[in-house]
Amino acid sequence: MATKSLKNWWSVLIEARSDSPAESLALDDERLDYLVDAVAADDGIVAAGDYRYSVRLSVEALDPLDALERGKDVFCKAAANAGLPDWPIVRLETMTHDEQDDELATPVLPELLGTGEVAAVLGVSRQRLAEIRRAKPDFPPPLVDLSATPVWARAAVTSWSDSWDRRPGRPKRSEASSPEGRK
Repeated sequence: MATKSLKNWWSVLIEARSDSPAESLALDDERLDYLVDAVAADDGIVAAGDYRYSVRLSVEALDPLDALERGKDVFCKAAANAGLPDWPIVRLETMTHDEQDDELATPVLPELLGTGEVAAVLGVSRQRLAEIRRAKPDFPPPLVDLSATPVWARAAVTSWSDSWDRRPGRPKRSEASSPEGRK
């Protein structure tokens, strides 16, 4: 009778960072290519920046601590074989593959809205939205102005909408803009 393994697959992230701002690691450094090759068997992926490099890989382990130890061993050996600097490890992270799948399925950007969507959320026309933007200094600024449309985060628009003191009907003309006021 075969025994069932109690091991699970874990995603492990290990990051090393330079202690000195004078040390740097260029993204085209060929040692990073060697690191990619060295962790490929463990489904590893490599990321690097000016003063850091990291690896995310898959390991089979009994629990999170075992996964971290196994991942750290793979990382240290691969980095040494690639000739990378022996910078201190500043980040260790582990999660099951199921947890990683759930995390990857979660959007990292907020829900975004263009002019048409913002007008629909507010229940107004695009022209009225333009008036609101001009007249209400507390209206949330767009995250970015693209050539096609400004883009807002839905949360900012709905938050503003919830506090909007909206009155039905057309706004009343002020004394200065009425025909009688222009004598």
